[in-house]
Amino acid sequence: MKPKLSVSLEFLHLENAIFCAEQSVSAGVDVIEIGSTLLKSTGLTSIKVLRERFPEVTLVADMKVQSNVESEIKAIAGAGANSITVSGNVSSEIWQQSLDVAKEHEVDVILDFRDLVRPQQYINEHIPDGFHSIMLSLDKSSFALLQKTTSLLSTPIGVQGVEEEDEIVEAISLGASTIGIRFCDEKDKSIQEAVKSILTILSNAKRTFPKDPFSLHEEQLLQLLEQVSPSDFCEVSERPCFLENVYPVQKYTKIAGKAATLKVWPGAEMAVLDFLMKMEPRCILVIDAGGRGSAVWGQMATEIAIKKELVGVVVYGSIKDVNKIREKGLPCYTSSITPIISKNQDSSFSENCPLKIGEVFIKPGDWLIGDDTGIISISKELIFFKTDEALKLYNERMEIIRGIENAKDKELEELVNKYKKLHS
Repeated sequence: MKPKLSVSLEFLHLENAIFCAEQSVSAGVDVIEIGSTLLKSTGLTSIKVLRERFPEVTLVADMKVQSNVESEIKAIAGAGANSITVSGNVSSEIWQQSLDVAKEHEVDVILDFRDLVRPQQYINEHIPDGFHSIMLSLDKSSFALLQKTTSLLSTPIGVQGVEEEDEIVEAISLGASTIGIRFCDEKDKSIQEAVKSILTILSNAKRTFPKDPFSLHEEQLLQLLEQVSPSDFCEVSERPCFLENVYPVQKYTKIAGKAATLKVWPGAEMAVLDFLMKMEPRCILVIDAGGRGSAVWGQMATEIAIKKELVGVVVYGSIKDVNKIREKGLPCYTSSITPIISKNQDSSFSENCPLKIGEVFIKPGDWLIGDDTGIISISKELIFFKTDEALKLYNERMEIIRGIENAKDKELEELVNKYKKLHS
């Protein structure tokens, strides 16, 4: 889809806003945002006037709703706006109420993170579902925030604050679907020229990668995951993520990938084989078979998994044919080893369902990271944020460790204290 341009009217006086809107629409803009300054100055009048002047243009009311949800959305919809912004720092109850009321009055809801001091924290805490779009403020130092957000959400992402051509192109390449610009100076006579210039950039902008944003981000994520360990993630995770009593079968194992999940009865090897035949490449199969009992995985499953190009397998249950699995080199983690198979197998199973292994919840699409120490799971909503934190911890620790080689006694003591402080 071609990226859109949204023009925000941040004027105090309505006549200046109308002039700017006329210039913008004549240049080809089809989204006009009525800024909070204009709304405070004119109330609903600005919406009604602009709707009458531009019946075909999408009007966004920048209300940044935080309370009085029903009355504000009802009033905005009645005045003729197509969309309304809700502040990104509201509670999940407020944004759900916003969605319900907006649906009733046939307006779209935009979750607005612009100008928030810690937008990453709010995006991390509130993974929205059902919003028409998200709006972010960007500058040269915050493109990573856009990348993480587009990796988390399939919702369209709009950005404001990028003005130079290279910044606009980079924002589009990272998945932004709308570029927003603000006009607030009534003396600005070059509105039409500025709008046309950005529209030309958008029409010529091509993604700098051949794949969708999610694939690109995942490839970059995998490169980062090569540097960090399950231990790093355990230190930065507030919730349990380590799969206890699940051990690597291979030595010198290092894997990372997204989970495909399967829940079976102990001994249900045939059900596992049936599910394997439907699997996509590059994922890690996680099987919950109760932690013990007859084997659900062996040489046959290993051969199919390799053929299907799986990254690896995690079996919370029993496996057999360990020598053959090691010989083939497929990364495998298990909680139990047994030569026993079940001849009277229960063929029922649940595929791509949430699992609970020990204290860890695993959903399809969550990320698994494993090495010889063990394997951990991080939710798909948090993986980019937690990888950043784990990588920061890793780099700080490695800086300390590298200093040990040439350290004298006092310096060594300082490094030990620094290490203690890092992990306290």
